[in-house]
Amino acid sequence: MSHPEIAGTPSAILRMREITKQFSGTRALDGVNFDVFAGEVHALIGENGAGKSTLMNVLAGRFADYRGQIEFAGENIRIVNPRQALNLGIAVIFQELNVLPNLTVAENIMLGHESAGRLPGTLDRAALKQEAQKTLHYLRFNLPVHERVENLGQAHQCLVEIARAFRTKARLLVFDEPTASLGSDDVEKLFAVIRDLKTRGLGIVYISHRLAELPRIADRVTVLRDGKVVGTRNMAACSLTELTRMMLGRDPADGDCEWEGRAEVRLVPENRKRDGNITGRPVLENINASILGRLSNRLGYLSPRRLREHGETMMQRMQVQPLLPMRDIETLSGGNQQKVIIGRTLAANPKVILFDEPTQGIDVGTKAQIYRLIAELAAEGRGIILVSSEFIELTNLADRILVIHHGRLVEELSGDQIDEESLFGACVREQKE
Repeated sequence: MSHPEIAGTPSAILRMREITKQFSGTRALDGVNFDVFAGEVHALIGENGAGKSTLMNVLAGRFADYRGQIEFAGENIRIVNPRQALNLGIAVIFQELNVLPNLTVAENIMLGHESAGRLPGTLDRAALKQEAQKTLHYLRFNLPVHERVENLGQAHQCLVEIARAFRTKARLLVFDEPTASLGSDDVEKLFAVIRDLKTRGLGIVYISHRLAELPRIADRVTVLRDGKVVGTRNMAACSLTELTRMMLGRDPADGDCEWEGRAEVRLVPENRKRDGNITGRPVLENINASILGRLSNRLGYLSPRRLREHGETMMQRMQVQPLLPMRDIETLSGGNQQKVIIGRTLAANPKVILFDEPTQGIDVGTKAQIYRLIAELAAEGRGIILVSSEFIELTNLADRILVIHHGRLVEELSGDQIDEESLFGACVREQKE
């Protein structure tokens, strides 16, 4: 099947300018500018009530009484109803999926585009299945066209809705909290689909409260607060701390963190390239950076012998490969860079270690090594705080799990309570409330 794809230099498939929308005298949107390029994932974030849903509902044709201008695919338009938005090629996949559970996969995909059968009032079901299968094959979705949608899991139901949107020649897809009710495996499958759609030239808007997801899927991110745009950033150059500050209008935290009266917590940061590596410097300097005082002589000068001996010992302990202390850290693989950062943290002999997404973007073998190390450190009597978006990571390693939602501790799991189903239920339950 064919589909409009855009090659070459990315162009803005959508431009929204000075979008304003009021409800009973209250401005839900106040002069919002927002655009999306072809072949881009543009994240839209903000607290509840920031205006995200209102802006997307304007785009989807649900609100006709907005002010401002919209340009889509190079044409100035005014979207006044959902049918017009669909006909233009704008599809919104809401958190509450809009599939018909009693119909088959094929019937859902072809809804509104069915071919009539030979007899009056009948459908050509063979053609319906054939056309649906063409769409699934083009998207590389492995779904049974004859299966009722109610028998599919949440992730596969989402794929059905994506396939239907694609069938209607959608050029812009909006995902509204798509991972809110998905497990970690299904999240990975969805991300793979989104990346594939991006390569086909679609513009994608990604709305999520899970900020940790954004570096893995978004190219740019726009923050809304109180109906206004706070700013737009390239995701690769923006920290989650900065995004949180933009969302809240203030720093996300204050107070003190002590262990037995001393500041004794070490961090293995989420973004190793930006917050962990000493860029442009060799592995030897990176792995020793936390204990330079111990490696200096009485006059305060670093001892090259101590520096090398300790660095090589720690590299061997952490199984950093290749074992080349003077090699620039940026030339190592992501997993080996992470080992260097963890080795530097352990060198300081901290009592408490905060691992923030410690296995993000690394290979399976290194993941297993880090899992063993975390278990060993806990067995030694150290306190381990593990922040992770991988449920299986938490359930396999944690003795207690604290579920936090919008800055509040909402549930605690321990002992026999800890399993993926219970953790998933705790997260979904709080979001629904």
